Amino acid sequence: MFINTKHRSNAKEILDSGETGDKDLLEAYNDINTVNKLLGGNQITLDGIIQLTKHLPEDKEVTIIDIGCGDGEILFRCEQYAQKNRLNWRLVGVDINKKSIDLAYKRAPQNSQVTFKVLDIFSNDFD
Repeated sequence: MFINTKHRSNAKEILDSGETGDKDLLEAYNDINTVNKLLGGNQITLDGIIQLTKHLPEDKEVTIIDIGCGDGEILFRCEQYAQKNRLNWRLVGVDINKKSIDLAYKRAPQNSQVTFKVLDIFSNDFD
């Protein structure tokens, strides 16, 4: 089965609507995190970030922004890696859904330095 991904849909995504109930939102992110864990999605992303930054000095600050961060799971994985390897990564999550950002802050490990912002990247406020 071939799926044409050449063009982005203008339809509102369910998780972006802000109308998703807390229970449904939590269930959706739990499902997404399970699939990413089983299929290695987060590790693939982390491996890519490592490849892109490996040539930089360890003490150089690197800002990584996850647009559409959801519950922040990948950012927390990045933070764990950066701390373990003494890397100076500044991690920022952006999502249009305030409920997703609230959930990310709730799921944040104690003493996490990851920051989150509610923002529509397609708006004029995004710079």
